[in-house]
Amino acid sequence: NFEEWKKYWASRKSGKAPGLSGITADMIRACPESLQKMILSLLNSALRVRFNFTWWKKRLLKVANDPVINKTRPIMLLDVLSKGFWAILYSRVVPTLERLQAFKSGQFGAGPGTNTTEPLTIAFTLADLAFSDQISLYVNNLDVSKAFDSPAIGIGVESSLRRLGIPNNICIMT
Repeated sequence: NFEEWKKYWASRKSGKAPGLSGITADMIRACPESLQKMILSLLNSALRVRFNFTWWKKRLLKVANDPVINKTRPIMLLDVLSKGFWAILYSRVVPTLERLQAFKSGQFGAGPGTNTTEPLTIAFTLADLAFSDQISLYVNNLDVSKAFDSPAIGIGVESSLRRLGIPNNICIMT
């Protein structure tokens, strides 16, 4: 709805680089409400008819100077409309997943208010103990970036979401 839309765009930082479309969050915020409602209507229509904007999957690679680490690093820029669309959908889906307890206790950083402090503390404690006891420590860490978006091949996002009771018109678009 339009209230969700306004809340999302109001929370975006100013001055961020645009993706391939050249549209920034600042531009969306600067649009008159009538134009914002038309954009939202277009996105809602796409959702209803299961239209997938394939160009949203394209990324823009940009080189950025990071003053914090004093190095140049690559960043991937996504289209802001795509980010907004999926963020609003996820804000609707994630509470359902939490209610169904789809996030297991071994998953860290899976939702708001969660982070990786606990597993990092465990890893550093184990490393410290191994060092002080002068024994070998073998560690395997699996960090699945965007794990919510990429379940194991053969299972598929669509069937995973459907199993959790997510509406079919959202499942098909993933």
